[in-house]
Amino acid sequence: MEQNSVYDIISLLSDKKSIETDLNEIKKLTANYFRKKYFDRFNKIISAEISCQKAHPSDDLRLLYALKPYAPKAAPVMDSIIEAAAAAKAINNIKTKIPAENKVAAASLPSVNDDGVYDTDPDCLIKAASGQNINDKNQSLIYILIVMMILLK
Repeated sequence: MEQNSVYDIISLLSDKKSIETDLNEIKKLTANYFRKKYFDRFNKIISAEISCQKAHPSDDLRLLYALKPYAPKAAPVMDSIIEAAAAAKAINNIKTKIPAENKVAAASLPSVNDDGVYDTDPDCLIKAASGQNINDKNQSLIYILIVMMILLK
């Protein structure tokens, strides 16, 4: 009886198609697991935040909505810009909800490594960890400039 089971295992391991099928199944299961556990949940959060941005637009988004009727030929491009602006603001809002201890984890690193090489200063690390290099005012200006370029064409 043991010989048959060993023979079955060896025959399975020597069959390339069987191994490829099993590996493909493992890949699908892993992808589905990560999609359900992480990606779908994150998509729901982003979609809800984008909907909130559209329901309660900021001044720059209201301006983009107001400019849209004056450029009927550029309406599809304007829609894309509005979507991108809402998504960028949504992601920015989500970043602000990340707990502070996660944002400044990098700031706790020593400024000099054991090998004597200096890292950047802690203030720089905090700014990089928070990821807010472009503030809302500059972001709004960028969107408005893009729309103006489209309207002037």
